[in-house]
Amino acid sequence: MFLENFNNDIFSERLKSLRMSKNLTLDKLAKEFNSTKGTFSNLENAKKNPSVDMILSIANYFDVSVDYLLGRTDNSEITKAAHSKDDNDVAVDNDIATLKRLSKEKNEKKEK
Repeated sequence: MFLENFNNDIFSERLKSLRMSKNLTLDKLAKEFNSTKGTFSNLENAKKNPSVDMILSIANYFDVSVDYLLGRTDNSEITKAAHSKDDNDVAVDNDIATLKRLSKEKNEKKEK
């Protein structure tokens, strides 16, 4: 697992809720990601942890923050500034920074 405190149950629930809110089947969602129905079924049933790349891709696809997917906030909306074309890279950079920081915290806890 890439994050010690990663709550797969929250991620799984939110992924399923987002998929259903867009009226997507597992098959359709898998095709959007060039993946398989089984992969997304495993993610939604908390049988598999997503990769960092998958989390970023899902957040981008559903237009939600990584913090929302990870259960660090209940607000699914990205700030208005993050939607502008010039600031989109800033939003992605912030999500990547969050994931790196959480991963670093996990590694530091392991070393203790």
